Amino acid sequence: MSFNFNIPLPLLESLQVSFEKEGKKLAETVAKSLGLPTQEVIKKVFKKTQITVYDWDAPPTCDVMKKDKLVYVYCGKPCLLGTTKCMIHQREISQEPPQCKKVRKLILEDTVLWLDETTSKVYSSDGEYTGWFKNNELYLAKF
Repeated sequence: MSFNFNIPLPLLESLQVSFEKEGKKLAETVAKSLGLPTQEVIKKVFKKTQITVYDWDAPPTCDVMKKDKLVYVYCGKPCLLGTTKCMIHQREISQEPPQCKKVRKLILEDTVLWLDETTSKVYSSDGEYTGWFKNNELYLAKF
């Protein structure tokens, strides 16, 4: 079973301090009622777990390129702290994509088009030549 929560880092740090403070109070109470040393109760009762924390203010995104139909795009999922890859790509051996032209994604209502800025040609997601881009205007030959 797994849970995903989006918690701002300052709030998480504040919660951690509160949990530790209240946990210590509880351990002292339990230790006193059982006649045991407080540290011994803390070691036996309070197990720690590890969580993955993302800095949601400025999350770095995964720089692994994956194939999306005819184009390669960056994965774009949040990275694990201190890495350049997301949880999915962290364990994979990434391969360099083949030499490609750099294109810009154009979104027209519910249609995605790709602009080759070097030639000003516009292509559909299937790689079909669809039109051209000139003087900040999009001309669609086939749509």
